[in-house]
Amino acid sequence: MNTDPSMNPNIRGPASFALGPERPVLVTVHPGEFVKVSKHEFVVKDSGSRAEYPSGMVRDTTDGKAEYDRIFDGPMMDRYAEHLTKAKAKYQDDPDGTPNWMRAASVEEMLRFRKSAARHFRQWLRGDVDEDHAAAVIFNLNGVEYVKERLRAPR
Repeated sequence: MNTDPSMNPNIRGPASFALGPERPVLVTVHPGEFVKVSKHEFVVKDSGSRAEYPSGMVRDTTDGKAEYDRIFDGPMMDRYAEHLTKAKAKYQDDPDGTPNWMRAASVEEMLRFRKSAARHFRQWLRGDVDEDHAAAVIFNLNGVEYVKERLRAPR
């Protein structure tokens, strides 16, 4: 585990920021893990295509860009947020606000998410309504993919 404030851009999680005089921004992604961020690392990407608006404003087009706002269509985003809120009450976040499930970092934990996803999917297919099994499937699939990324990240 990376315990000094050095580059580790492959780990994602809730961030807290610390900025001091003459120091780079240190972003805490997990307790004891840091990513050093320089204000000079950012660029403005350019596709070369432009869209002009009646006001005269000109912007890069949205062609080929993910439409993140579409994840809010339908009922699942609200149900997933409610699921995460209930889980927070059951499984306490770390003191820095990192959700409990984001501690997962092993193959064993990834397989536990996978088993739960399969079980909740089966319960959803059966029509069980004792829990929000659809939201639980999304939660557990996200957990599997999160741990996969952590396992691929350089240590």
